[in-house]
Amino acid sequence: MYQIKQLDKDFYKRYLRDNIPDCICDTHAHLWTDKHILKNGQSNGTADWVHNFCAQNSMSYESMEQVYQDFFDGKKVNTLAFGWVERNVDVSLNNQYIGEQVKKHKLMGLAVSKPEWGAQKLLEEVRENNLIGLKPYPNFSPVHIPPDSVRITDMITMEQLSIANEQGWVVLLHIPRPKRLADKENMNDLLMIEKEFPNIRLIVAHIGRAYCLENIGEAFSLLSQTKKMMFDFAGHTNADVFEKTLSVFGAKRLLFGSDFPITYMRLRREHVGGNYVNFIPAGSCGDVGGDPHMKEVSGKEADAITFFIYESMAAMLRAAKKVGLKQKDINDIFYQNAADFIGW
Repeated sequence: MYQIKQLDKDFYKRYLRDNIPDCICDTHAHLWTDKHILKNGQSNGTADWVHNFCAQNSMSYESMEQVYQDFFDGKKVNTLAFGWVERNVDVSLNNQYIGEQVKKHKLMGLAVSKPEWGAQKLLEEVRENNLIGLKPYPNFSPVHIPPDSVRITDMITMEQLSIANEQGWVVLLHIPRPKRLADKENMNDLLMIEKEFPNIRLIVAHIGRAYCLENIGEAFSLLSQTKKMMFDFAGHTNADVFEKTLSVFGAKRLLFGSDFPITYMRLRREHVGGNYVNFIPAGSCGDVGGDPHMKEVSGKEADAITFFIYESMAAMLRAAKKVGLKQKDINDIFYQNAADFIGW
């Protein structure tokens, strides 16, 4: 788990507390427990550093409530939650757990989905668990497709998109492929979804995984013609990308997402030459040797690192200030946009 230090309290007080609204909407939180992990399942698909951290940091509803209290002292949080996304998860059991929390508590949920599910199975996973949409993920694409070749329509089929459109569901997409948002197939598929399935409430997670400016490519030029799709900035700390996103799409198209529990790790991120590098305290994330995205530090440098989530929120606030947003715009990003889009 985590420990709140004076460094973190000071960071929250200085940069965040008085600059975000008293009620915030978290549109990107994972909930699961050890009961949802298959004993002999494959745990591949997420980045190694994410897998290493989350293998030791599952998050139940009760854990999430404590995290919100500790990290966002004095704030009320509305949550859009869904299960974990590695192949060693019993997805249906995890979806059922999300549904149970939806019934017991004031939150909304999505069903992690698999592309092989037919119409009946898809409808059952959502309706029987009182969920409001789908969370497809590249991990669950057909195994015969090389990971770098997966398309959005390999993650969520045209039949499933049609059902989501008929039902007016939320679809939260973690887009695939090494070029991320800049990939032309991804751009074309996103445009296709908005045009052909207008009733889907589409959220592009992590701003299309454009963690660096170089990951945007021509995407913003092409997607600027869209009117409805939203972008969450979960697990993202690049203020330059945020600034460009705000300049192209405006504040009304952005959503706050925590990506808990991943983002309660201690992390400072730098962006160099189209690559992001996570600076983390040595030993805090298992074996990350050889990972070009990871660099372990120690001593005073490690002691000065606060939480990933705080860095993400502060970066958005810096970008908002730079493009001249008003407090109302910031409140929209952290609360009102999600309240309107999802229906809190």
